[in-house]
Amino acid sequence: MSMLASYALVAALVQPEPFAVLELESPITHLEVAPRVDLLAVAEECGSLHLLRAQTLQERRKIDLAGPVLDLAISHDGNWIAVQDAPGTVTIWNIAAKKPIREIRHEEGAFAFFAKTSELVLADTGGTVRRIDAASGRLGESHTFEDARGIEAVEISRDGRVVAYALDDG
Repeated sequence: MSMLASYALVAALVQPEPFAVLELESPITHLEVAPRVDLLAVAEECGSLHLLRAQTLQERRKIDLAGPVLDLAISHDGNWIAVQDAPGTVTIWNIAAKKPIREIRHEEGAFAFFAKTSELVLADTGGTVRRIDAASGRLGESHTFEDARGIEAVEISRDGRVVAYALDDG
């Protein structure tokens, strides 16, 4: 027996009612919006990743992954998506080509794209922060912060000048 388990609702901030509803059979684990394009990534617990038009929820692509998504980030221009669906590995997908282009070793932590580039920042629970270019695979700066053990989340300002980390204090 198949039962509906998850819904994604899309609404504008100026509109009180949702204007699109996505019904899925598996619980949703992650949602990400590409800010500069009409793209929404929705990950299901079953390992399906849906790339949708954000305003209508019309499906552009569906990617079946090896397992449930542990984390994901989508570039602001909608060209790249980084997905962690197995411990220790982040896979970068070229959305237009519909294929993975590289895997990056990444244990636990978080990652996010810079706003105006294809650069991804990866922050691990050991306090190491690395930059990598999604398009070329070129490694950028890397720093280890002694007081930043247990990084659990990372966000980057639109201008790329501020990187905020959330730490596990346990």
